[in-house]
Amino acid sequence: MNAILLCTILGLAQSQESDLRVVLEQTTAGTLCSVSAQGVTAQQALSAIAAELDRPLTLTSPEQWAHAAEPLTIELVQRPLEDVLDFIAGSAGLRVEREQDFLALSPELPATAPSDVLLQRASNAWQRAMKNFPADEQVETALMTLASIELARSDDEKAREYWGALVDNRPESDLAPRAIYNYGLSLERTGQWRTAVEWFTSLANHLAADELREAAWLELARCQSRLGDARQVHYLMDTLDAEFPVSTDEAKADRLLIRARAWNTQKLPVDALRCLDLAERTGATVLDEREFTSLRAQALELYGMPEAGALAWLGFSLDAAGADLALALEEAARLALVSGEEATAILIESMARDRGVSSSAVADIAFEARDNMGLTTQFTSTHAAEAGSAQGPAARLDAAEQSLANGRIDLARSSIAVLVPGSAAFDEDTRTRLAIVWASCLAAEDSSSGALDNAVAFLRETVRSLSDLEHRRRIYLAAAQLLENAGDTAGALNAYRGIL
Repeated sequence: MNAILLCTILGLAQSQESDLRVVLEQTTAGTLCSVSAQGVTAQQALSAIAAELDRPLTLTSPEQWAHAAEPLTIELVQRPLEDVLDFIAGSAGLRVEREQDFLALSPELPATAPSDVLLQRASNAWQRAMKNFPADEQVETALMTLASIELARSDDEKAREYWGALVDNRPESDLAPRAIYNYGLSLERTGQWRTAVEWFTSLANHLAADELREAAWLELARCQSRLGDARQVHYLMDTLDAEFPVSTDEAKADRLLIRARAWNTQKLPVDALRCLDLAERTGATVLDEREFTSLRAQALELYGMPEAGALAWLGFSLDAAGADLALALEEAARLALVSGEEATAILIESMARDRGVSSSAVADIAFEARDNMGLTTQFTSTHAAEAGSAQGPAARLDAAEQSLANGRIDLARSSIAVLVPGSAAFDEDTRTRLAIVWASCLAAEDSSSGALDNAVAFLRETVRSLSDLEHRRRIYLAAAQLLENAGDTAGALNAYRGIL
């Protein structure tokens, strides 16, 4: 009897063992897995795979496994290991993560899971698909999708890597023009105007970019307006209006804002204000209020009405918050001081405090306003002591150059901000000194190439107004040093040659 019982037990064991077979095969493309099973649970199948991998299987929240106990029939032959793990876990409403030392089995993510977790899962799946099928035509779609995932995670640099990979590896793809366009938009969004121009130019010349040619020219004009190349902007906009006329209010307003920026660059505020007025009259509901206000205030300042520009920024500040609010109050205070409205500048400082805005620029401007009104007899803060309150251009430049040498960019900027709008009236030496210090302040605003582009554009505009060769040489040298410090060797070499 004992012998019969033992044979029965051994037979059952062999039968159960034969119901689940796992074979792993190492190849140059990765690990392939074959699984043959009948009447086993997902946990049993995954445990067998984990055993073959010599890794433990950890379990998370097993009480939530509603379908994990249902028997499965599995027939998978030489499939990528990651796919096998996903197939088996997914069939039971579970998910498995392949860690370095173990496999983790847990319930599938609900729709309410954090977006960053869901995005990471999606990214992993697309990358795994590309790895397993590198020659498949859907790789192009995968790269575009991965880029959109990175955009959703606010990682423009990583998104550009995927677009760049598509353009480099699949240049004949129908999606290549869209990838070029998205790459340029990303550069534009992060203030890298000069590099964005190269990508939009490439798109405009792309043979398969017919559907995006209008958009390419538009963004090219927008970037050129940021770089101060007004002549090129007008040429591009005239071409756009002739070949791609628009009918929507939003498109009309957008083009008018680009032209307004170009007119401001050319110191033609009346034309800029005319464009801004036309843009406002279109009734467009998607106007960028910050850009619109900035352009209007700049035009009003050029026209000799800085107090009106200050009012424009104050109006914008009513509904602004965060960085937009700080910028609005700083510009409003600066323009109030430029227009001789010291009391208004002081009131703006109080407004900033009431709205929780901490801005050293506003504080410095308010201090200077008090000093102008005779409300201070000596400097009472380190900021004011460094910036100085002398009204002469030479004294302001001395203070700004000293602040710049001390690394106090904010103080240097506040010292000479009042001089910039009227710089054309100064002698060449003063204009040269002002341009070099102001460009240094602009370039130090942030680490993006957009700040550097603004600095170089200001130097370019100044050097055109200089006749003395020594002054021009100093401008070119300053530009070369800024470009070299930013790692733009080619641009620096051109500047050393007298090309900006």
